[in-house]
Amino acid sequence: MRGLNNLSVNAEQTDRLRDYLLGVIPWEEASDIEQKLLGDADFYEEVLVTEDELVDLYVADRLPAAEKQRFEAYFLTTTERKQKARFAKVFAAYLARQQAEVLSAAAGASAATEKPRRAFWPGLGFFRHRPVLSFVAILSGCVALVALLWLGFRPNRSQLGTETLPVALIPGQVRDGGTTPKVVLSPKVVSLEFELETAPAPYQNYYAEVLYETERVWEKDHLTPVNKAGRQSVLMAVPADRLKPGYYQIKLSAVSASGELELVNRYAFRVGSE
Repeated sequence: MRGLNNLSVNAEQTDRLRDYLLGVIPWEEASDIEQKLLGDADFYEEVLVTEDELVDLYVADRLPAAEKQRFEAYFLTTTERKQKARFAKVFAAYLARQQAEVLSAAAGASAATEKPRRAFWPGLGFFRHRPVLSFVAILSGCVALVALLWLGFRPNRSQLGTETLPVALIPGQVRDGGTTPKVVLSPKVVSLEFELETAPAPYQNYYAEVLYETERVWEKDHLTPVNKAGRQSVLMAVPADRLKPGYYQIKLSAVSASGELELVNRYAFRVGSE
């Protein structure tokens, strides 16, 4: 029974990660997963495995229609994932061609009536008269070759983004006049940690939302204030892939004991290129 329970937990975890990669889980759960990704190497590898499984299902056209639509609209939004899907398609097409050539050669060998010439390498005769084994051997060799290429192509954790970019903001900065703080995202940045300076207040619970023009791209609640050198700030982590070039606004609200929101400050920043 314990083994069955473990299988159930693993399946549930895989489904949860799959929903996260397709963008169909609540933002609170997505935030928890992204925080865990920053400090848990085993969990990070598990997410990569789930990514690979999704790509394989997509290339094989085995995703349900709704998941396929989410895959194309949400999952394929980064250069790395597009490259991974493109590589998988090329590999699948290559295997299909190899299989067709092996089957064609096997059919030709069976239909031939002339005496076969001496093989260049006599040891290959064993496979020449056994087309199924020949196909298996070629397929295994292709898989091994592509696996080696994939290990070289697939970036490890140190090559992928692993940096958290600190961004300190003070309230009242606006777009005009060129005073809006600029944030430059390098390929290694996976998240931004905003330090939102605010006046001392008796509140211990804050809610923040990030707006691109009028569209909300991120939100986080249960934020607690911290004190540094006599200043009070609220810290909030935002995944880098949620931000595209342009102007943004962060609205910080205090949460009362009754759960009501009171707007405290607004902060502006822009994302740009180097």
